[in-house]
Amino acid sequence: MNLLELQDILGNTILEVTDKNKSDEEHKISLTNAEYIAKIAKQMINNADIVLRSEKLMQEGYEMQNTREMIGEK
Repeated sequence: MNLLELQDILGNTILEVTDKNKSDEEHKISLTNAEYIAKIAKQMINNADIVLRSEKLMQEGYEMQNTREMIGEK
């Protein structure tokens, strides 16, 4: 999953949580799902940030062999 796909999921989750046509039980389920999705989204964003920071450092000339291997570069 990439960040654009994550953005779509987050948007759909917001629509689901704010749906006024749901019963209380459906609303509780939606909120629980939204909490899990938010936690996963936060971790994905943090991971992407680490990759971007690493890329920036590599572009500036820092040797980061372990990071290159983690993101699939040789």
